[in-house]
Amino acid sequence: MGLDKTTPLAVIHGPKSKNGIGILEYGAFQLLEHIKTILNHLETDSPTGILIRTMIENHSAELGIEDEIWNVWKDIILTTMSKTWIKNTIQNMKKYKMVIQSTIPKKLTTWRVGDKMLMDMILHSPGNRVTVTQMRKAQEVRRFLKVLTLSDILVQGEVLEEIWNAVQAQDSRSRN
Repeated sequence: MGLDKTTPLAVIHGPKSKNGIGILEYGAFQLLEHIKTILNHLETDSPTGILIRTMIENHSAELGIEDEIWNVWKDIILTTMSKTWIKNTIQNMKKYKMVIQSTIPKKLTTWRVGDKMLMDMILHSPGNRVTVTQMRKAQEVRRFLKVLTLSDILVQGEVLEEIWNAVQAQDSRSRN
């Protein structure tokens, strides 16, 4: 098949029914392979399944949300996520309106009854008009202070003094 760099991409990736060659674009092929890997391993105890679930939990903690990262419906939160194949897959799934549903229970939950994740509160607040810059700043501050939940910054309804003074904790404030 004599292809060279001057062959138009429309011909290379065009469907055979339209006289194209029908070669799948690499990005589409990669997305399909990632989704196949997730679907085949997410709910198994294989090393790949354990790795995927660990990455999901790490991303959830990084984003400060309780929702499964597959269900992050606001693109604004994805701007604060580390660049990994999981982020790339989520962004492409959103682009093509794809959804993954899992029966695995959420791993990242609050430790206290009635507690809430700070970033979930920001994302789900009525009339939310948070900009990308504001979201990045909120994440930066939350990560600096090493807080995840509302109870990490409040005691009996009062903001902790070290939070007001922006004192960085030695380790996560959660579980205290």
